[in-house]
Amino acid sequence: DLDGADSLNISGAVYHYSHNNLVTRSIYVWDGSESTDWSVADNWEEGEIPNDSSDQVIIEASSHAPVISTDVAINNLIINDGGHLTINTGSTLQVNGDFTNNADSTSVFVQTGASFALMGARDGRGEEGFERTFAGSNAYNTWSSPIEEHKPLTDISFKAYAYDNATSTYVPLANTLEAGKGAFMFTDVSTGTHLAEGIMNHGEISTNVATNSSFGGDDFNLIGNPYGAAIDAAAFFAQNSDVLSGTAYLWNDGGVND
Repeated sequence: DLDGADSLNISGAVYHYSHNNLVTRSIYVWDGSESTDWSVADNWEEGEIPNDSSDQVIIEASSHAPVISTDVAINNLIINDGGHLTINTGSTLQVNGDFTNNADSTSVFVQTGASFALMGARDGRGEEGFERTFAGSNAYNTWSSPIEEHKPLTDISFKAYAYDNATSTYVPLANTLEAGKGAFMFTDVSTGTHLAEGIMNHGEISTNVATNSSFGGDDFNLIGNPYGAAIDAAAFFAQNSDVLSGTAYLWNDGGVND
């Protein structure tokens, strides 16, 4: 529910992960000499695992691309051409500084239920990929895109709808998914996954919201998390207390579609 036509600032609600370690080295380079496990010291040229005191982490091309299966916090991250990184379900990579993606293809793969939280700037020609699991068999899913210029899905039989609170109706969505806006996605195929690939959203993102209850509509707005990481709901509401009031509703299809 909204107090007035305004915009929401979502950036302050990005999930933060704190990790304390002793300062040992300032630059860590991945060589993957032993395995794909990020948390194995022998996979790093320095023989030590990077931490949130590391000035820079560099991922080079290797026969074993790193996989993160826990919560990791570092400062600056560089992925060079040929390098790849996977963040497993239930894990978080927090980059407190800047991220440079120098790959010629999608070099970061974030699984469903994983988070890639970027606090600083992003640069480079490479792309990031975010996996999203959807409920199928005539189910509706609420999605929001974590990447720039995310066009409606073509790899799966989906129908996309935006919410228009001026008429309290759902309208077909034919253009790109707007950062910060939610969308209802309907599919009649079986449960599966979709991989959104592109330049990840980062930095401060705001989205317009509106009240229309005085004009025959309602005050509900379908908004979405524009980041590739979980957000702190309490921080989100606190930062937007001048715009939001009442209750936030989360969609759970549950096989009912109502």
